[in-house]
Amino acid sequence: MATVVVAGGTGGIGRTIVEELVQQGKHKVLILSRKTSTVLGLESVPVLEANYSDSVTVKKILQDYNVEVVISALALFTEDSAKAQIKLINAAIESGTVKRFIPSEYGINYSHPELIDFHPAAKWWLNAADALRASHLDFTRIIFGWLLDHYGFPHRKSHMRPFKFAVDFDNRRAALPGDGNTTVTFLHSVDIAKYIAALLDEGNKWPEFSAFASDKMSWNELVKVAEKVIGEKWDVTYEPLEQLERGEPTLFEQPEGSYDLPEEVVRGMVAEYGIMAIKGVMDVSREGIRNKEFPQVKPVTVEGIIKEAWESAKSIAVAAESQSSFSLNEISGDTLTYK
Repeated sequence: MATVVVAGGTGGIGRTIVEELVQQGKHKVLILSRKTSTVLGLESVPVLEANYSDSVTVKKILQDYNVEVVISALALFTEDSAKAQIKLINAAIESGTVKRFIPSEYGINYSHPELIDFHPAAKWWLNAADALRASHLDFTRIIFGWLLDHYGFPHRKSHMRPFKFAVDFDNRRAALPGDGNTTVTFLHSVDIAKYIAALLDEGNKWPEFSAFASDKMSWNELVKVAEKVIGEKWDVTYEPLEQLERGEPTLFEQPEGSYDLPEEVVRGMVAEYGIMAIKGVMDVSREGIRNKEFPQVKPVTVEGIIKEAWESAKSIAVAAESQSSFSLNEISGDTLTYK
């Protein structure tokens, strides 16, 4: 049994990882957070206050609790948050107790050379990888492509924030990058957590990249799956690369609980995501999918999540409509897998 600390483990992917590790019960789990608090549903997990800018104090925490594995789930939205992760890495390196480190990646491979041209923030992930590569720590970067949780909101539980990109299930619309034929890999956050838990039990040295996916399909194929499950034809448009490079993507109305960001920031994010998709960066299969090494994990598929979330929602809507019609009549007296 190892002592595992999850930095940023109170929300999003961090909380999902903590929940999976606690459920499996194989390791002692701690949470590092900027503020101490009790996490509802995770009252048994100690939450330790960490000022990430003070690597000496963080190092002492790691030493005091004899932490062997650090999983970073810090949200790298700003340069300050990227620097905080570097400080955490340095503390882990200097602790003398930490042997393994998983940096906050959880998406695409930021090492692609073309990425830095239109996504300067990629250097935040590259700097973290450089620091880990130069250290004695065993580390791996978790990548999967695009988050499958976005197609289950709001009908399937997730700790991730909802964000509409490319497809809008609520309004049966799609604004697909390029011609919609570029392939993308997908994975749900719960399955990300399951693969991370499985990695902790792996005795071999970790590869730099651990790529996992439940499906590999094009955006056009995803829309066809959605149309089949929901039983409605979607309104589909396409976003040429030149349009996205001008920063003019189609914006969907973001759902409640999404990121509280100015419209120009959201516009920039959607444009960059679209460019990534067109350039094939969202397909991590080129790194070598590791699913087969962990056959005990059975990830939910794109079709599976759409069926679970939207077939039930459709049934509820039909039932509600039928009930409404019945009441009115009474009043009026009228009787893609990844393989």
